[in-house]
Order: sequence, then C-alpha cells, then structure tokens
Amino acid sequence: MVDKVKDSSVEQPTVNTDGACEDARKDADKIREVFSTQGIQEAYATLLKEREGAKLLGTAAERDTWEKEMVMALSGRQGKQDILPALSLAFLNENKEAFKNPDEAKEFDVREVRYQAGRMFDKLDMETAYGNKENKVDDLQVALLGNAADVLNKNDYNGENILEFDDLSEVLQDNAENAKTEGEYQKTRDTNKQIAEAFAKNPRLFGVLDEAEDGDVDGKISEEEVDTFLEHCKKNESFKQLFTKEELKAVEDLKATFDDSNNIKDDNNTLVKTSSFLGTGWFRDKWITQESIAEAVGGVEAMKAIGSAITGAGKALAEAATKALEEAKAKKDSTEEDKKEGAEEEGAKEVGKKVGEAVKDDKDTASDDKSEDSEENMLTEAVQKAGEGPYQVAARLLKGKNDEAAQMALTKILKQQLMEDTGAKTYEEAVSKLIVGHKFFTPETIDCIREKVGASGNATLIAMFGPSVSEKAAADLQKEMGLDKD
Repeated sequence: MVDKVKDSSVEQPTVNTDGACEDARKDADKIREVFSTQGIQEAYATLLKEREGAKLLGTAAERDTWEKEMVMALSGRQGKQDILPALSLAFLNENKEAFKNPDEAKEFDVREVRYQAGRMFDKLDMETAYGNKENKVDDLQVALLGNAADVLNKNDYNGENILEFDDLSEVLQDNAENAKTEGEYQKTRDTNKQIAEAFAKNPRLFGVLDEAEDGDVDGKISEEEVDTFLEHCKKNESFKQLFTKEELKAVEDLKATFDDSNNIKDDNNTLVKTSSFLGTGWFRDKWITQESIAEAVGGVEAMKAIGSAITGAGKALAEAATKALEEAKAKKDSTEEDKKEGAEEEGAKEVGKKVGEAVKDDKDTASDDKSEDSEENMLTEAVQKAGEGPYQVAARLLKGKNDEAAQMALTKILKQQLMEDTGAKTYEEAVSKLIVGHKFFTPETIDCIREKVGASGNATLIAMFGPSVSEKAAADLQKEMGLDKD
C-alpha cells in the first residue's frame, strides 16, 4: 500500500541554486577571457550562448540564481573590471533597428532606450517584490539595458562617441583589433615568464651564457651570446651534454622570444630589454639581465621562492643571485631615500607624537574602529549596480540576515532617500532619474539613514546602522514616513 502511494506521488524537481551560482561564475570567467583576447562583440556572443545553456537549468529558481549571479560576476565585483557597459554596446548594436531615432535614422533614440530601461527595471522590481519567484524578467536584459541607457546618455565609451551607428561600429571594430593585439602581447608575456622561471631554477645558466660570446661578463645575455651558445651545442655534443633538457629549452625559447616583435611593441614587456640605433626606431640590440628575469617572474621575492626549492650545487648560485638583486634594490632605494630625507625630517617628530597618542588611545578607539569598518562596508554595498533598485540594494546590505520585516523597512527607507537625493516628488520620478552607480548613502548622508532607521523601530536595522541622532527626530520621521502605522 505504501509503495502504491509513493508511485502515484508527483516527484518535485531538485533545486540546486549553489550549482547555478558556480555555473554562472565559470561562465562569466569564460566571457571575461574572450573579452580580453577577442573583444566586446565576441564576448557578447559568448554571453548569449551561455545564457541559452542556462535556460536548460531545471527550475525557475536556478535560472533566476544564474542570471543574478552572472550580472554580479560581470560587474566590478572583487576588484574585477566591470564589463557590463562594454557588453551593452554589443547589445545596442544587435538591437539598433529597435532603438533607431525616428528623426535621425543613423543614430540611437536615447529617450527610447532610457524608457525601455526604466520599464524593465520596474518590472524586475515588481517581480522581486510580488512575483512568487517565477523568473519572468531577464536580469541580464535589465542590466544591459540599464548600462546601454547610461552610456548613450553620456555619449561616451572610453572617450569615444557612440550615439551614431557608424561611431558605435568603429568603436567595436577598434576594440576587437586592440583585444587581439593585447592577446598576442599576453602570449609573449606568458612565454617570457616561463623562460624567466627556467633561468631562475637553473642559475648557472645565466653565467654560462653571459660569457659565451667573448668571455666578457657584463651582467647581460645578448642575442649574439645565445646564438654562440646554441651553435657550440650543435657542433660539440660533449658540451651539450653538460646541460639539462630544461636548460637547453630555456635558451632555445630565449632565442625565439628575441625574434618576437611584441617585445618591442609591448610597453608592459619586462624580460627583454632593447635599444634603438640612434633613435631611428631600428632596434639593434636585445638582451636580458638578472633584474629583468626577476621582474618577469614577479619580483625579487618570487625569485627567492623559486631559489628556495633548488637543491644541490645550484642552491648556492641561486642564493648569490638573489642576494645580489636585493643589494642592488637596497642601494637604489637608499639613493632615493637620501633625496627625501631632508624633506621628511621635519615631519618625523610630528609622526612620533601622533603614534604616541594612538598608542595611548588604543583601548578607547578599538570599538570605534570596528564600527568604522562596518560602516565602510555598508557604504560600499549601498552603491547601486545596473538593474538594481532599493529592494536589491537593501537585500545586499542585509545579506545573511533572514529578516523580512527589516528587508521591507530598509527598502522603504532607501526609496524615500532616493526621492530626496533626486529631488523627485514621486518614487516613479525618482526611478526615472536613477543612474547606474547611485550611492544610496554616503559618509555625509548616513546620519539621515540612521534617523530613518530609528524611526522604523526595526531592531535589526538599528543594530546595523547604530542609534538615530535623537529620539525626537526619530519620532517626527516615524510620523512623516507612516512607519508608526501597522
């Protein structure tokens, strides 16, 4: 009997929002990689492809999670570049017929894009508040439209006009070419880093090559010295046997990178040094040094880390090379410090005084420092991102706190603050003036938020923001905002 009941029951689909989050992050990394090496158009095409794949996720909750996480991952989170404004250019290019200015057929209708962005934003706001998690509004489209409206309103992308169709096409074409060039530069940098790491792991190799041409040791490995070494290996097998396969490959790779013109064109190249003949642009000499090897692997500390893993006879050489680099750096720093010493002498006593005061007041300020750190985090989280409204910002500020009453109260507070910030008479008017990156509160206005929080009477918010300015101000605001009513 029990088995029959089980067979007749409707099996509910498994919801895996954590998996959807992880998928979105991986997809976003792929899009960023394409953006860096192939440009905006190809990155946007990759985004569309990944979004189609996300539609196959089993539940609306998973699809909604994927969309929201994708928007976050493509924005400037965790110090990464916000590429949503760039992707919005490809979105505009794809939809230029729909957004064509009826009075100027060769340019975008800024008002129409702004209107559509506001309309989609309102739909998302309504769905978030009342949509029962049906995920009918595409978060990505909201974000792309919002960013598109912003760049069109400014008519600027990295200093270039994008209002006219031809201008946008030119920007996208230039971007693709620049991304391709940067991609080629990065390949050379990666190759150079591998070469530098091989030299750092095999420190005797530098000395052998440095004297290969004429026995003169000058702290450089030139093209001629590399050619002489490889030619000697070719003619003398017994000499070649003195070196490992890794060492020989490092020298061959160095010869190849000397011939790579990217080392001349790329301003961020660190391994290969060059000099031009009488400033004519004809590059005559190319070489590497111990210092340039250290730069290419990530600095002297990185060289030390590589050297610490070396055993046997090479260890002493690695330590000597690292010591020489440290001494050279210390000498350079000392020279620069001497120049600053006179200018800084007067300030030394004042610094000492302030340090003493800081030590004295340490216990008194410890709790304040903690609250300042908390306030700093809140100020960062209060910055609106594309496709977000007061509800979404409130949710981010309350992340980890399962308090629906606090969520609704803070949303209402941020809506009123938005109206005050924009000078709007209605919330709808305020939304129409909202631009990406709006700060719902700043160090100067956070006291206003505290007063509104105090008026709300919500314990969670009061604990977050601290007490209001005064009980009287809170009581007045409570009446004004209607928060004194159930």
